[in-house]
Amino acid sequence: MAFVYEVIPEKDKKYLKSLGIKSWSGAQLHPFSKGEKWCIDRERNAFSIALGGGREDAPLVWSFWWNNQEFRIELYEKTTGEIKNGYQINWNITRIHFPIENFDKQFELLKLIEESFLIDTGYRNIEYVKSISVVIECSSKLEGDGN
Repeated sequence: MAFVYEVIPEKDKKYLKSLGIKSWSGAQLHPFSKGEKWCIDRERNAFSIALGGGREDAPLVWSFWWNNQEFRIELYEKTTGEIKNGYQINWNITRIHFPIENFDKQFELLKLIEESFLIDTGYRNIEYVKSISVVIECSSKLEGDGN
């Protein structure tokens, strides 16, 4: 199965709330609203959800979950075009935070992240999206003490 970009089903909102996901600023997320979207691959137990940010020169923040482990992603989005001729969405991932014990899985993780962003339209209707590109030019921020 592949990633799908969809409105979060009601049945999954309780699960999301149980994860204790924090917003881009570190505050507890409010209940997920009607129409909130995520990018999910249920077969590979992976999903991503936008958390906000992107003010002034600050990056956007996404929460990417894989096998019940969170990986924070910082990125910048540049969208060009218009509805009439189609949008071109460019995701530039600049940082991925992940626990040091997962360092050996970094290439598999990067592949999953790229796949998810290649279908994430950032709330734009896919009908009006001409292309999506993903550039991963990031530094990895390893978390933990390395023991």
